Order: sequence, then C-alpha cells, then structure tokens
Amino acid sequence: MHKQLLKLGIRSENGFIFFNELLYRCMRRQYGKFKLNRQMTIYEISTQFRLLKMRGTQEKASDADE
Repeated sequence: MHKQLLKLGIRSENGFIFFNELLYRCMRRQYGKFKLNRQMTIYEISTQFRLLKMRGTQEKASDADE
C-alpha cells in the first residue's frame, strides 16, 4: 500500500491523509491520462496550489487545538 501511495504522490501528515487530496489524486490517476492544453495545465497547477494551501490551513488549525 505504501508503494501505491508513493506512486500517487500523496503525502501524509503525522500518519493522516487528507480526503480531498486523496480523492483528487485517485481521480486524476484513473481519468487523467490525457494531454492537457495550456489553459488546462494552468488550471491543474492552480488546483494543486489550492490543495496545498488548504492542507496548510488545516495543519495550522490542528496545531492551535493542541
């Protein structure tokens, strides 16, 4: 299972995997086997950035709770 997670490029934080990132990566792996044009590439990168930003705010919120 660890090998499959490495192939998907999913990172875990303290043993937890965020559902939105897992869903996005699984859907992309299943249906994302196509070439993207310039506009879609920009959209893809912005989506990944938003996921990263979301993960950061969730980490900050969980750190504040502790």
